[in-house]
Amino acid sequence: MATGPPDPALGSRDYLDWRMERRISEEEIFAELIHAEVRNGPLTAARRRRLVRYAAHLHLSAVDVGQMITQCRASLDASTPHPSPRPMLKLVPAPEPRRSFARIGAVVAAALAIDVLILWWLF
Repeated sequence: MATGPPDPALGSRDYLDWRMERRISEEEIFAELIHAEVRNGPLTAARRRRLVRYAAHLHLSAVDVGQMITQCRASLDASTPHPSPRPMLKLVPAPEPRRSFARIGAVVAAALAIDVLILWWLF
């Protein structure tokens, strides 16, 4: 049982998991990184390029990264339940346009004002 940090002489590509007491390879860490990126939403071109650059340090090609992303998406799709379909909305006709009583009132008031002015001017 290891009680200290991992020995650098054992290999730079493996890390010690203190909970399980086993070595974790950089490929497993990279796979978890891809899982996290896929879970965080759609992969933008910049995020995908960053993953490919990181994979190049592990001597993985862009094709390998694409396959890993596809596998991660498939496993996430299989593990997450699909939401129930939303109910469809009932189509109803548009309501009749309302006649504006304020506009009608303004027209009637203007007509009365003109009528009063004409009567005042004549008499």
